[in-house]
Amino acid sequence: MDNKIETSLDIGAEDIEFIRHYLKGKTLPLDFADVVYQVALFKTRDDRKSRVKVYDPDCEYQAGDLIFKEYPGQLPVGNKKYVAVDQGVILKVEEARNRGGRDEIRLSYDGTSEFRKYTEYLVKQKIELLLPHKQEKPCRDAEYISMDIDPRQTQTPLIERDFTILRKKLTTALNKESGIAFINGKVMLKENLKAIAPEVFGAIRDFLKGRQASESTEFFVENFCKVDPASPDFAATCFALNVIMTSQYKIDLLQTSGVGWGKWHLISALYHIKKNALVSEANPFLGKLSFGDRKNLLQKRKKLEEQIFSEGETRYFLTQREIYSGAVRLKPNLYQFGAAIEIEAADTLTHKKHTLYFYQDENLLLGFDKIFESYKALQGMTFVFEQTPEGEFQFTVKTTKKGAITDKIVYDNEKKLFAVSG
Repeated sequence: MDNKIETSLDIGAEDIEFIRHYLKGKTLPLDFADVVYQVALFKTRDDRKSRVKVYDPDCEYQAGDLIFKEYPGQLPVGNKKYVAVDQGVILKVEEARNRGGRDEIRLSYDGTSEFRKYTEYLVKQKIELLLPHKQEKPCRDAEYISMDIDPRQTQTPLIERDFTILRKKLTTALNKESGIAFINGKVMLKENLKAIAPEVFGAIRDFLKGRQASESTEFFVENFCKVDPASPDFAATCFALNVIMTSQYKIDLLQTSGVGWGKWHLISALYHIKKNALVSEANPFLGKLSFGDRKNLLQKRKKLEEQIFSEGETRYFLTQREIYSGAVRLKPNLYQFGAAIEIEAADTLTHKKHTLYFYQDENLLLGFDKIFESYKALQGMTFVFEQTPEGEFQFTVKTTKKGAITDKIVYDNEKKLFAVSG
């Protein structure tokens, strides 16, 4: 059953043509969620056309009939859990039978209302959904419901689980369509994109050279495209700038964050931020390690480097290399950064948010240099980095209660050694 539903949610040529028609003439980008909902309506359009009979126990029904029935009051959905269904529901007759001298119909429900929880509960309890019929002889003629009370016209076309499947399939399909622009959760026909002069992108590249932090699309549109944020063209220009930078300038520019309309930086600048950090250099201790069993040696050394200065799930012990670099090498696959390179993390002590850079290939998080300096961080100090259930990041630099007195340690780039300052 699930495979059948998933197959029915595949995106075909007919669906893409519907999307093109829906986007035609629209000069403002649409939210991806809106497009997903419209496609769901389009794919389930035939489900809302069938005529539905009003349930009456004195009428006769056959397998395949659709009937409308109200269920007032509370319906059980679990142990001491109940739901109320405000509207009537449309049920499908799966079987009409006579059992023990009683005429009854066995029913199923494919709708998306709270009534679904009730039918799923019945399945778990191995209870069939039944109703009597043909109670009067001769049977009455069934009546049909009118459009104004048809719940299919107001209920969502899919349940959330199926919406999730549709979103994934639609994301894959739109990314392959050359005539449709899809970025930052927005969709638009490329033929409707705002035109942006090529010199704008040259100016953006010059502006970003030598900068530590990336900059937002909104900033570029306001200061380089000269479009006021209050202008009706502002959103369309932001979208066009993102699309053009992603497609035509991806050799030089990379989107570092998807917040708002996103942020951008030069790929070369991001590379040098990491390259110039001491923590990117080979750990000198690794050169002195030896293993009796030299099988899978590279993997063993990498594993050692990832784990030697960490404890538990989210706690790390700072080394002098990390303090000097303003970096922490995180445990792999523990945090969900998505496609973001630039992130914000809050200091749990000061509640101030800081901009950090995450390099997935090395699980390296940079940008703590001023933070470690403000805390007068020492080698061996505990650092905790966590992701909240809401997906936000936070960190704690754990200092001693009484503080510590020590000489300041600096790194001599020429000698490749740490030394006491002054």
